[in-house]
Amino acid sequence: MRKTDNLIQMPNTRYTEGYLPKIAYHMFKNNFDKMMYFYDRQIEKYGEMTNAQKERVTELHNELVMDQAVQEAQDHFITDFNLPI
Repeated sequence: MRKTDNLIQMPNTRYTEGYLPKIAYHMFKNNFDKMMYFYDRQIEKYGEMTNAQKERVTELHNELVMDQAVQEAQDHFITDFNLPI
């Protein structure tokens, strides 16, 4: 069997912000159960959330809201704007 106690632990480069983006996404989708699941996972893995992390979740959530608003405005503009041919 391969000896692993001397290996260096690699930092988590795949999820640099932990579960914060997942928390924000499920908050945006109003999926309370999944949001709480990832909130609990965040606490288990990284400890209690700091104010900065909570603010980051809010920022990510607001970005999703704004992206949706822009997309809806573009969709509305495209479907309602008719050029005479």
